[in-house]
Amino acid sequence: LILQNEAAREPWQSLVPVAGDSIAEIFEHYLAQSEQQPARLWLTANDQCASGLFLQKLPGADARDADGWARIALLAGTVTPQELQALPSESLLARLFPEETLRLYSPKPVVYDCPEDRDKVSGMLRSLGRAEVESILAEQGEIVVRDDICNHAYRFDAADLEELFPPAAQAQRTVH
Repeated sequence: LILQNEAAREPWQSLVPVAGDSIAEIFEHYLAQSEQQPARLWLTANDQCASGLFLQKLPGADARDADGWARIALLAGTVTPQELQALPSESLLARLFPEETLRLYSPKPVVYDCPEDRDKVSGMLRSLGRAEVESILAEQGEIVVRDDICNHAYRFDAADLEELFPPAAQAQRTVH
């Protein structure tokens, strides 16, 4: 997972093994391992919409409310898929946490951002080496790299070889 923080100059990358039987369990495990903070995630979807409830224990929460995380997680665990899909956020949170003081922040729109990055794929092919790329091209006629998350296909053929492996770059390489 790579996190983009607008305040930071560089993205932050974390490598954690995939563990769990659902997207929610995998995400909860990731947060527990990478941030060392418990989290819970409830997800549901139908052909019209997808909905979710994300709960994460904040650092230092136990100092203010020793049983707070256990209580909130237990209450949130009563949510049903129907409630997640049908109730507005304010109503859902009031139903789940009737005794808690709630503060809702302004919503932010969900934005799809999955840009194509042919340069990155080119770099990956360069790392295979010219001989391997030529071998694949000879066998298959073209190289197709699929990005199934963003639904992009990157196609490379013999004409792309000189762009991937320019003659000047070959001459500059040395073997140690």
